[in-house]
Amino acid sequence: MEQMTLRRCGILLHISSLPAFDLCFDFIDFLKDSNQSYWQILPTNPVMKELSPYKCYSAFAGDTRYIGKKRADIDYEAFIEENQYWLSDYSLFIVLKKHFNNLPWNEWNKDIAFREKASMYHFQNLYAKEIEEENYKQYEFYASWLAVMEYAKLQGIKIIGDIPLYVSYDSADVWANKPLFNLNEKGYPKKLAGVPPDNFSKRGQLWGNPTYNWGNLKEDNYRWWKERIAHAQNLADIIRFDHFRGLESYWEVDEGEKDAVKGKWIKGPGEDFLEEMKKSLKNFS
Repeated sequence: MEQMTLRRCGILLHISSLPAFDLCFDFIDFLKDSNQSYWQILPTNPVMKELSPYKCYSAFAGDTRYIGKKRADIDYEAFIEENQYWLSDYSLFIVLKKHFNNLPWNEWNKDIAFREKASMYHFQNLYAKEIEEENYKQYEFYASWLAVMEYAKLQGIKIIGDIPLYVSYDSADVWANKPLFNLNEKGYPKKLAGVPPDNFSKRGQLWGNPTYNWGNLKEDNYRWWKERIAHAQNLADIIRFDHFRGLESYWEVDEGEKDAVKGKWIKGPGEDFLEEMKKSLKNFS
């Protein structure tokens, strides 16, 4: 853990605010020349049509707009093998989105929406080439971003990444891991995330993300979360956990409500989650 013995400062600027991805290197030079220590960014995942880094198709994949000319020296086959736990589902998901005219996964044919073996096998074979292309795009993103991280390290700049607590419903994460979320038998969210009314919003905030089935996550020793955080640690020196408060307790609203007024506080995983992360992850504090 970094010893916070010196007062340091940095700048929050998301990558998309730069005119081009390769200007990341110039921005790092600017930070160094300005005696800054940190570059804080927002999530780098593939965004939906709203272009918000907090509405993404995956909590693991990278936005392929962030591919540059400079690449870290990474073996492609090793990248595929090490990231197979999320990459195969994500690449298939993106290809299927195109096949079904960008409809949300719950509006696809039922057999593939619920990942029936025969249907999965059919589409994996039908779109093998397209899936491989998506895999390679992720490799290009990873190699491009690691080149930026390597340069930042040489210049004495640390990168602060961002993990939002919740993921989007129409994402590879929910499609491939339905038992980890509060969904009904048809795959629709039963409970939605948000925050209660306050001085800033009289009706509260209804974010629309499905809440987690923390019981199922705990039974699996929070494996999905361990994988998510470990992956994020490869892409940043320090991680900001967005809505950390939601681990202690979170505001949950029934599906169908128009706002967040009628929600209620639900106890989160709390210290049990944090202790499990500490045991399993490097530099988690």
